[in-house]
Order: sequence, then structure tokens, then C-alpha cells
Amino acid sequence: MTDPAPRVILLSLDAVGHTIISPETTPHLWELRTSGGWAPRGGQCDLPAVTYVSHATLATGTMPATHGVTSNRAAAPVQGVVPGWAGQVQVRVPTLFDILRDAGVRSSAVCGDQYLVKIMGATAANSVWPPGGVIPEGAKTCPSGYALNEEVRRPLLDAAADNALPFLFAHLNECDTWAHSFGPDHPRAVESYVATDALVGEVGAAAHPDWDRLVLIVVSDHGMERVSGETPIDLLASDDVRDVVADAVNEGGVAQALIRDGVTVAQAGDALLRVPGVVAWQESRPGVLLVEGEPGAVFSAGATKHLRGVHGGAGTTATTAIVAGGHPTVPRVAAAIGERPPHLVDWAPTVAALLGAPFPTAEGRNLIA
Repeated sequence: MTDPAPRVILLSLDAVGHTIISPETTPHLWELRTSGGWAPRGGQCDLPAVTYVSHATLATGTMPATHGVTSNRAAAPVQGVVPGWAGQVQVRVPTLFDILRDAGVRSSAVCGDQYLVKIMGATAANSVWPPGGVIPEGAKTCPSGYALNEEVRRPLLDAAADNALPFLFAHLNECDTWAHSFGPDHPRAVESYVATDALVGEVGAAAHPDWDRLVLIVVSDHGMERVSGETPIDLLASDDVRDVVADAVNEGGVAQALIRDGVTVAQAGDALLRVPGVVAWQESRPGVLLVEGEPGAVFSAGATKHLRGVHGGAGTTATTAIVAGGHPTVPRVAAAIGERPPHLVDWAPTVAALLGAPFPTAEGRNLIA
């Protein structure tokens, strides 16, 4: 007897790290991990651990050096910077939505962060919310300008209930907003985790008639940690750094630094390590250093949205990774992520394999292989 044709729903819960999942705060997610499986140590994302880099990896099944989105500045282009030395404004390789379209498999994308539609290539999906990556006039948004969950709820539940839709991707942004504003352990942030979990429960209920063929995957793009200290790290405020670094892009808990012509990597790194709060650096691309701060540090040259919570650094690279559903492949995926933490790069080739679509450009591992 052959397995039933699967339906796959991939939910991305922005900033809901795996340590948040508990019977008290997120009972629906807890039930999904109990009935299916999860990565007990969490999944993984890359540095910088930020929304646009992580979702580009999730959509393409490739690493940042390949897909080109290496900065959260992708939503706010500055010519010569992004696009430029700090990365691209959208992925430059085929996405899961592209390969499903080419294979004749319908897909839908619902994004709480409207910029994701273009950055992660969701424009290739058969249906997209918000249309064209533009939030409808009058829709309720958070202080950062992204759609609240109550606005995402209807298009998400309609898509989840569509049993003729083989693949649904959805992004819920609200937890990221409140964790930045108040801190990841603040009651207001916890309230947002509870509400987001309830919406996950509604998605499960809407798709439940298809449970026997459902593969429900829940991930986060990154974690979140409490901001430490009162003063952000401004790399370019240091004369020593300006002598060796031509430009810098701040990414929350890390920064990217462009080395000046004629300066060696070692010279630039030595100057950066003399900045208070900087603990490490690595060359991410030729001439570009990724600079890490101490836990909870914020890199900024002025006003910042990281009021109480921050991500981007090494302490926020652990992601949620849960799989559930009644399709026969679910136990195989559960076993794979239980034995070895999945990377965000692994999910696109896994979804493609589930839906029978070849994905030759993907660099991640197929978790059902």
C-alpha cells in the first residue's frame, strides 16, 4: 500500500526559541512535539541570527553565502551596502516556491512580515498574503509596522483548511516585536507566546480533517535574549576601528565590518577586539568580518528597536524544530531531528522530497532520506 499524498504546512514563529516551549505557556506546541517529535537541543540557524537571513536559508535550502541574503538590511536597501558588500535584497537562487511551481505543485505563503514576500522569493507561490508584499490599508500593525496575528489569522486559517493545497508556508511575527520591546521573559512577551500558540492550535484544527496525510512542521527563525548593559556597541565610534574598517552594518548581537583596502584581516580583527563588549570575529566573506558581542550586547550607532530583547548573536542561534501529523513519514522526520539538530537549510529539501519535487540546488539534508 502506498503512502497518501502529503499535505505540508510549515509554520515559522518569529523569535519563539525552543526553550519557550512548555506545557504551561505553549500547550498546543507541546502536544505537537509529544505526538510527533522535536529537536530537544533545538535546531540551528546561522550568524547573523536574524529574520531575513534565516528565512532566505529556510526558503532556498542553501546557506547565506549561496543565497546572498546576509543582512537584515535586506528590507531597507542602501546601494553599495545592501545590495552591495553586506548582501543582497532578495535571494538569488531558486526557492522552494519556485521548484514547487515548476513541478506543478500548488503552494501558498502567508507572511506576518510583509518584506519576507520578496526577500524569500514567496512571490512564486500560487497565492500570497499580503498581496504583493503590501499590508492592506487599515490592517492592524505592531509598533514595528508588521501585521498583527489577528490580521494574519483569517488568510492563514483559510489556507490551512484548503485540502487541495499541498504546501502552506506561514510566518507569525508578533512575538518578535514584543520580545524586542520588553524582553523575552517579560509578561507581555509571554502573553504573545501564549496567543501565538493558540493560533497554532487553530491551524492544527483547520487542517485536522487531513491529519492522516498531514506533515506539520513548526520552526523559529532565531531565538531571543535579554539586552545586557545600557550602552550599545558603536564600532565606528572608535578611531582605531575607523582606521581599519570602512563601513559597518549592525545586526543586533553582531555586526558586519568592511575592511579598508590595504588592511589585513588580522589588523582589522585586532582593532575590533579592543572595543569594549566585542568578544570574537570571523571572516564571513573576503574583506568582510562578522563581529560578535558578549551575550546580550547590541551593536548600534543610535536609536535601536532592541529595547529589552536582542537576537543576532551566538546565544540566539538555537531554533524551535517540531514535526507532527499523521503522514507515515512524520516518525522518520521526528527521528532525524531528535538524533541530530536540524539546520534551517534542511527544511526546504525535506519539503520538496515529501511533495515529489526535485530540488538540485538545495544544500541542506533531506530529513526523510
